[in-house]
Amino acid sequence: MANGTVQINNLSSGVLSLDIKLSEDKVIREKLAIGGSYDCGDLTSVEELNANPDYRRYKDAGQVDLTLVRGDDELGLGLLGAAGKFGAPLRISAAIANGAGGAGDDTLVASMPFAAKILDYQILVDDAEAATWTLRDALAGGGNALSDNLSSASAGRVRDAGAALAGVVPTIAKGSPLVLRRSENGSNAGTVIVDIERTS
Repeated sequence: MANGTVQINNLSSGVLSLDIKLSEDKVIREKLAIGGSYDCGDLTSVEELNANPDYRRYKDAGQVDLTLVRGDDELGLGLLGAAGKFGAPLRISAAIANGAGGAGDDTLVASMPFAAKILDYQILVDDAEAATWTLRDALAGGGNALSDNLSSASAGRVRDAGAALAGVVPTIAKGSPLVLRRSENGSNAGTVIVDIERTS
């Protein structure tokens, strides 16, 4: 099977330092920005990376995944149409802690290093309270809403249906803050998870 050209994508919520030893004379040492990627070129393949224990540690921790950039029909690229591509969404997550109560607040989830579509948004509510969690592209309730107002009134998973945006896929510009706006910062805590696709 011929090698494909792959990228290692940073799925973590911060800068990620890669240190992957492929062999005695082949090592990947790179710092990836949030949402950044490293193009492996001809250095390695999908199969070699997936079998590599250094790479698997990052993969098993949910910090990275692979995008196949170029390959042959044995890797499945012959199945794609002219507009098709292989890839995976980038996932951003942030823990949201209980606050003092009595006011709304903002959590900066990411400062966007590129423009992106928001493919999916969900919250995992650990401590429930009657409040709403909303994605926005500015602090203090300003800018544009990028999601429905998801309720944190019950513990568990709540996924955005996009009803408030009338079916439009939300986008966020390069340089904008991706913000979680919470209507009440008391006893409601959990995790916000956002899947995005880079557009520039």
